[in-house]
Amino acid sequence: LDTKQWYKPPIQGNPNVGRFAHSATVIGSKMYIFGGQSDGYFLNDLFAFDLQSLNYGVAQWEFITPLNDPPAGRSGQTICAYNDKIYIFGGTDGDKYYNDTWQYDIQTNAWSELSCIGYIPAPRKNHVCER
Repeated sequence: LDTKQWYKPPIQGNPNVGRFAHSATVIGSKMYIFGGQSDGYFLNDLFAFDLQSLNYGVAQWEFITPLNDPPAGRSGQTICAYNDKIYIFGGTDGDKYYNDTWQYDIQTNAWSELSCIGYIPAPRKNHVCER
C-alpha cells in the first residue's frame, strides 16, 4: 500500500482453470476459493492460498481434496468463514438456483449440508455475506 502500485508475485500451482463468479474467504493466513464458472461449466472445487507464503518466495495454490462429496457445482454463491469452518449459501448451476447451506470443516476436511430451520431465504445468486 505504501507504493500505491499493483504487483503480481510469482505463484505456483494456480487453480486449474480461469473462472468467474467464484467466492472467496479467509481463515487465518489462508484464502479459500470455491466454485465459480468456466466456459459454461459450473465448478465445485476448493483451493487454498497461504498469504504468508508471499513473504517466503514459495507462494502457491493448494488444491483441496475433501474426504466426501462437495456441494454441486455452482457460481454466484456467497461464502463466509467462522470458527475454522467455511459456509456457502445459494448460487446457480445455470438451470437451478440454490438456497442450500453447506459447511466445510478445515480440521476434518469434510463437507456437510446443513439442515436449517426457521425462515430460509429464497434461492438466489450474486449476493454477499459479511461478518
